[in-house]
Amino acid sequence: MLKNLCIFVLLTVLYCTCATPIQPRIVGGQIVDISKHPYFASVRIKSCSSCPYIHKCGASIYSDKVLITAAQCLMNLDSKWRIMVVAGANSRSGADGVQIPVEKNVTHSGYNFWTIDNDIALLFLQDGLPLNEIDIKTISIADKMPLPGKSATVSGWGWDAEDGGPTYFLHDAVVSIVDNASCEKIYGAGEITNNMICAGLKKGGKDGCQEDTGGPLVVDNNLVGLVSWGRGCAREGYPGVYTYVPSHKEWIDKKIIEIEMS
Repeated sequence: MLKNLCIFVLLTVLYCTCATPIQPRIVGGQIVDISKHPYFASVRIKSCSSCPYIHKCGASIYSDKVLITAAQCLMNLDSKWRIMVVAGANSRSGADGVQIPVEKNVTHSGYNFWTIDNDIALLFLQDGLPLNEIDIKTISIADKMPLPGKSATVSGWGWDAEDGGPTYFLHDAVVSIVDNASCEKIYGAGEITNNMICAGLKKGGKDGCQEDTGGPLVVDNNLVGLVSWGRGCAREGYPGVYTYVPSHKEWIDKKIIEIEMS
């Protein structure tokens, strides 16, 4: 879950938190209603028949039966564990929203645990979501890279501080796109690939954090990125690093056709 430093502990915890703060990436945000981000959904997991579903990651509604999330959210899940998607909800663990089991999930074959490249996966639902114009809507994938400095919005139920805890209600924060060349200078040569995009504020203070992973980074109402990784949360000088979704659109559409025809 955490770049180069954390591994999942099967059947014990869903993820671990390491002392060295390189974390998947809401900090500095505000409480919002789901109607502001109706394309957003919670990915919840239960590890036993008597266990409750627990929020693990965020996801974006691509169609009534397909959602996009981060590959790392699905790593090392036991076959007996169950995944559910909750759409149209304001709380991370309440009974509000529409709850639908995940029938199948597909992780990008090129996902690399160590570099976190190709950090993307698809969730196929057992039944279709009841799409509407209020709190459950699809989102389109952006067709180009936004310019540096462009405002982007990240949303989620993740931690409210690097050393804090999860938020119960949905939050969002506005950050700015950082060009990949500048981002690579910060994180090191080869760390930022063409399948990634960076966003944050120079002074820090706003960012995604733990349990926001897989959630959407949106520019002009189009999906640009998925919360993926970064150095800590909202640290000065360290933008968040996101999966760049447009570079995976061909893969996404191809996989959807394959699954629908199988």
